[in-house]
Amino acid sequence: MRVSLPDGTPDAKASVGVSRAGAAYRNPVAHRLASTDEGGRCEFDGLAAGEHRIVVPRRNGESTLADLFSPSGCAKVVTVVAGEVTEIDL
Repeated sequence: MRVSLPDGTPDAKASVGVSRAGAAYRNPVAHRLASTDEGGRCEFDGLAAGEHRIVVPRRNGESTLADLFSPSGCAKVVTVVAGEVTEIDL
């Protein structure tokens, strides 16, 4: 995944979360979190096939939790296919 700031530059201070779509929040195995590198990139290896919800709870080092719970939301749902690599821009 690659996270960018509004001006298009890579966000080296972002946190990205991924969970199975519909997974209960209390299930810690269903939720994973990663920080971006200098290029704004992070990876999640070994995700099960199916739909996953991607969120960015921290952009440019600042919490975006208010955005996560807004009516429009900022989550992205992607379908993971076994054996494939999926590139996502956030």
